[in-house]
Amino acid sequence: MPLRIAVIGLGFGRTFARMLKDHPECQLHCIADLNESLRSETARDLEVPSTAATLDEVLAMREVEAVALFTHAPRHAEHSIAALKAGKHVLCAVPAAITLAE
Repeated sequence: MPLRIAVIGLGFGRTFARMLKDHPECQLHCIADLNESLRSETARDLEVPSTAATLDEVLAMREVEAVALFTHAPRHAEHSIAALKAGKHVLCAVPAAITLAE
């Protein structure tokens, strides 16, 4: 059974969304971005069944098992921790922390 995944942040993540859609062990279930037109266009192009504006909306989706984070780097630690606390697997595109303390 494929892993149901959501891609968060389409500025950098749109390319990865395409790759995950084509991965035989993944199902691109949702994409999320604050930019409504980018979100709609990408959902249409990739035939994604669900969209969301925010990470919180995605984390509330029981169908989503994993999130791929392509948000702004300074928020990666915060977003990764929130996703893990919500019981999701996490793929973080770049370092999840910027400082040693994080």
